[in-house]
Amino acid sequence: MDDMTALAQNLRKVAGVEGAIIIARDGIVLASDIEGDAEKEGAVAAFVGNAADQVGQALNLTPFDWGLVTMGKDRTLILERSIFFVGLLLAEKASPALVSAEAAKVLS
Repeated sequence: MDDMTALAQNLRKVAGVEGAIIIARDGIVLASDIEGDAEKEGAVAAFVGNAADQVGQALNLTPFDWGLVTMGKDRTLILERSIFFVGLLLAEKASPALVSAEAAKVLS
């Protein structure tokens, strides 16, 4: 868990990221560095990530890499990894594509 906490903290340091959460595929929050409700943010990320996987498989699409959820002014970038999802709360002007590329470097 210490490694996951450090990973969440490093992801939060990416330009344009205001919070980071790491979620198991079953929705359990493994680590977070956010202000607010980590369980709620984790549930959204796990739901969207798992749904995107299922749709992609049903339609024979390429595997899910990342997606963006917008709820009002809040935007969450969801990244998939083999055993977990990452939710990144984006700043207002942050580019999801650029944040995704920088976050991939942290995750590798």
